[in-house]
Amino acid sequence: MYSRVKKFLSLSFDEKLIFVEAVALLPVIRVVLRLFGLRGSQRFLGLAALGRNIDRAELGVERISYLVCAAANNGLLRANCLERSLLLWSLLRRRGYAADIRIGVSNEAKQFKAHAWVEMNGVVLNDRLDVAAEFAPFSGAIDLSAPASKLRSMQSREYGAP
Repeated sequence: MYSRVKKFLSLSFDEKLIFVEAVALLPVIRVVLRLFGLRGSQRFLGLAALGRNIDRAELGVERISYLVCAAANNGLLRANCLERSLLLWSLLRRRGYAADIRIGVSNEAKQFKAHAWVEMNGVVLNDRLDVAAEFAPFSGAIDLSAPASKLRSMQSREYGAP
């Protein structure tokens, strides 16, 4: 416990703000995700970021990603990959960065698994750089503003599903 407090106190003021913002936003994301699903959550978080362009000169995307991961692992709630990705995507968007949420699927060992992560300019920010080797991502960032029927037809073309 003492080492966590010591680490937090050693952060810069801007880093502390991002960490606290991430810890506070995570329960909101969890509730919004359960109430409105992925598409509605991204719309809600996108609207919350409108008109904001926090100065991003102080911290780079890698540091923001690190702080979000730390908040997701050490806050009141342990976040799953989708919650963590929505959190990072939202905080980056509020700072004017254009990042994308990627979703991939795996069917290894006859067990279906899905995973979410954030990319910017094709670089994975909050996961292993080779995450796409284990989880086959959809061909592009998922456009959550598209109607669900369009998403299903895109998936059908991609994976040959009916």
